[in-house]
Amino acid sequence: MHIQGFCLALIGLALMAGSVCFSATQSPAPPVYRFEYESHTTQSGALYRSSGFATNNDDNVDAVLVGSGGRVWVGTVAGLAVYDGRRWDSRTFPVVGVSPTVRKALGLLQMSHSGPNHIVEGPPGTVWLAGTCGIWRYRDGRYEAITSDSVGRILGVAVGREGELWVLSKEKVQTYGDGTWRTRLCPYIGRPKSIEAPGLVGIGIGTNGNVWIGGTVYGEPAQPWEHEGPVWVVDQGREQRNGGPPMAPVFEFDGKAWRAFGAPHGLDVKWAVPELDEQSRMTVRTPRGRFIREGDSWKALKGVGGFAGKRWVLQGRKRGLIKRGAELLYRDGERLLEVRPADARTGAVLDLGAESLPLLVIAEDPTRECVWLGTSHGLYRIWREKAQP
Repeated sequence: MHIQGFCLALIGLALMAGSVCFSATQSPAPPVYRFEYESHTTQSGALYRSSGFATNNDDNVDAVLVGSGGRVWVGTVAGLAVYDGRRWDSRTFPVVGVSPTVRKALGLLQMSHSGPNHIVEGPPGTVWLAGTCGIWRYRDGRYEAITSDSVGRILGVAVGREGELWVLSKEKVQTYGDGTWRTRLCPYIGRPKSIEAPGLVGIGIGTNGNVWIGGTVYGEPAQPWEHEGPVWVVDQGREQRNGGPPMAPVFEFDGKAWRAFGAPHGLDVKWAVPELDEQSRMTVRTPRGRFIREGDSWKALKGVGGFAGKRWVLQGRKRGLIKRGAELLYRDGERLLEVRPADARTGAVLDLGAESLPLLVIAEDPTRECVWLGTSHGLYRIWREKAQP
């Protein structure tokens, strides 16, 4: 009995020692954060308020840019708002990127002014604004209108390796530099005026300076695709594809010549939008997810897709087999934390579950260590606060 008790005591001491050693070597618990936000709207005086019938839509944010100098540029349906770290300034631009008939109708509705749908930064001190307001360049503290009768409805803009502005419309791609416009790509997509072939949809600039253009068409063109100069024939028409699924062309320009690729993931992705991922790799976002070009083929990238920055990730929320709404995540090392920030004043929680991901715009702000999120009802600044243990 004494021997048995002595053995049990030794075993107990060994277990206690092991527990102490385990707790001593166990990694510390990861930090717990709380997130807060503040909203900026026409009511708060940050965003431009129009005087027409579109007042209820004036908080609809179309574009957000955090410039290299720390300025925050926000384009809305009504106008432009700029934050310099102390106060907001706003202004508006006349509508020019529509037909004369539509412009006249907007004038009758007192909606003849608008803000930029696209905002990009060029060389230091230069910001480009584009949309239904046409194209404007901000430089040396002045706004300058850049006119061109050949530029149609603007779907995207980007700044190239030489500082030139790339402008994407439905039917073609143009550049502006040194006061001169040039047509760079003019793909013949589908039949003329065909409603089943919407055209080009997205533009992106790689870290190597290469320009990527994505589109949406129907048909399965022969390889290599026929082209002469900037004109490419990339569609064969419905009867030649026997009613088959749509395909999406992707173009790449290396500064000397264009290359054209077939669609990622077969021929049924409908559209393709080039964009950089969190690792600064050029990827193509489609309704079926993100893809990257490897050699002569496409490789699917894991993840739901959406905007992925260095710290903040905005993606579609997935519930079961159905994607609904959006969610904002924060990258803390290897962890991705769900962000449900509380209003810094009222404590109300901001839930993006009811938001539509394609309608949200986001820009990381490394200077203020926050993110700016544009929605259909205002602009939000969201930041991380470290909770007390």
